[in-house]
Amino acid sequence: MVEKRLFLERPFRFTLGVMGQYDNNMLSKWSDYPPQPWTGGEEKSNVLNTSFRVNYVPKIEDPWLFNAQYAFSSNVHEKNTHTHDSYANSLSLVPGYNFGRYSLNYVLAGSHTMLRSPDYRKYQGTFKTGPLVRIALKQNQMLELFCGYNWNEIYDPPLTPEEDRDSTDLDAYVSWIWLFKRDAFLNLRYEFTDQDTDGKYWDNKADKISANMVLPLVEKIKMQISGEANYQDYKNLNDAFGITRSDTIYTFSGGLTRELTDKITAIVQYSHTRADSNIWAYDYEKDLFSLGIEYRF
Repeated sequence: MVEKRLFLERPFRFTLGVMGQYDNNMLSKWSDYPPQPWTGGEEKSNVLNTSFRVNYVPKIEDPWLFNAQYAFSSNVHEKNTHTHDSYANSLSLVPGYNFGRYSLNYVLAGSHTMLRSPDYRKYQGTFKTGPLVRIALKQNQMLELFCGYNWNEIYDPPLTPEEDRDSTDLDAYVSWIWLFKRDAFLNLRYEFTDQDTDGKYWDNKADKISANMVLPLVEKIKMQISGEANYQDYKNLNDAFGITRSDTIYTFSGGLTRELTDKITAIVQYSHTRADSNIWAYDYEKDLFSLGIEYRF
């Protein structure tokens, strides 16, 4: 028991993940209606996803709070490997102050993505900042409130000035977490984003609603279910198609985790994405099947 408690309370926490995946539409090939010629290449591919995370939660004197995370992820594809393989580094720092029933935190987070084409080159950089408030509603319920800004830069030059996706985004969300039984929780979240891009074709406002649940089934086996609906309304007329774009993107995922040991977990997961757009080029659906393990140390 002492060893387990020391393991859970250690300041540095490492997680290594290896996941084999099958993606039946890695290129987001549009739907068949209306019929349009496809020249993008093979859209079905096996994928090797690897990840490494370091969480740092030091013991510091109350009422101060602090946690940090570094994460690395890599995707290697069987098909289109010289155009779509990627890896990303991300870092987040969240200092805070505990007032008792609530805490005030400040989020600083950034990421950098490299894309292969055919050599690796910088593709995207992001930075996010803003205050985060956590409120204890009851012993087993918590409310999170966030409002801040995201800065997003795509390093590839756009085909036209209207397609420039570099942006400054207003981002706000409210999230409710309910720990309704041991090792189980339900999370409901609403997020609003106002994305101001340099190119007029990508200016949009989005309302996103999501639900996530983890539920123990039998000893050492848990079920994970999540669903999300993202409603995106674009602000400007797309001259190439003659209409103003509007998307509704639905995502569902479900899976099982099995604790093989205290430090190793096996994961099997399925996810489905349906992007319903009034512009055929952005209308697609895809299925992703995943099987892998995570090792915590």
